[in-house]
Amino acid sequence: MGKKINHLTAHQQLRHVPYYIGTSLLTFMCFLFFFKESTASEFSLGDILGYISLGINPITAFDPSQVFKLPLLWVSLYIYLLFVLLRISLSFSSTYDYWMLFVLKKRVTYWCYQVQLTCSTIIGHFCLIVLTATLCTFVMGGNLSIEPTKQFLHIFLHRHIPVSGTYFFIQAIVFPLLVCFVVGLLEVTLMYFFYASISYLLCIGYLILSTFFTSPLFLGNYLMLLKTRIAAGEGVSNGVGLLMIICSFIGLFIVGMKKVEHWDYLN
Repeated sequence: MGKKINHLTAHQQLRHVPYYIGTSLLTFMCFLFFFKESTASEFSLGDILGYISLGINPITAFDPSQVFKLPLLWVSLYIYLLFVLLRISLSFSSTYDYWMLFVLKKRVTYWCYQVQLTCSTIIGHFCLIVLTATLCTFVMGGNLSIEPTKQFLHIFLHRHIPVSGTYFFIQAIVFPLLVCFVVGLLEVTLMYFFYASISYLLCIGYLILSTFFTSPLFLGNYLMLLKTRIAAGEGVSNGVGLLMIICSFIGLFIVGMKKVEHWDYLN
């Protein structure tokens, strides 16, 4: 059964190659904008990955006008990732869903397939982000180290203390990947309760709220370096965030499984 799920997942991934191209183009645009905003003579792969995950400074007072200060490419990237998951869901016709249930035999197995497809899709896009950033850095003669340069820390994070490459990579890529697992699973789960478009808008709204509240309850904070303690002493805690990510993922998995068990797929 595991091999059957892996085969179905691989087949589904191949059908969405155009969406991966879109992610690569967005990453390339981030690379271009990095050069537009940076005045540093040298740069590293860590700088590019950090710029992609930069986000927005913490907002101390609720002000709707502040949302327009969000970096356009940062917003576009994560809205696009949620859009890809939406399109994957909409590509499942009712006939296909019925066939999937017939092939996988059990509804729990079917839900596990949905979760695996969601996570593998997100992993694929994040791998492409790193690969595109690496190729752009190599072509432009940058340092392929994941350690950020002092210029990047000073210009974009207003930090003067060096950060290790491993810790920076975890903060700039690993945590956003884990958060996208949760938000992606949230979107897929909500699709069983609401229309797909409504679940998409709800998840976008959840991420937008993260810009106003620097709280671990809003996991979107971990998609932004400027909201973490690398840049802000009062930023969100990784330990609390990891606990929230694990609990949220398990909770959503259980809710989705229970919903699928009682899902009237004929309607």
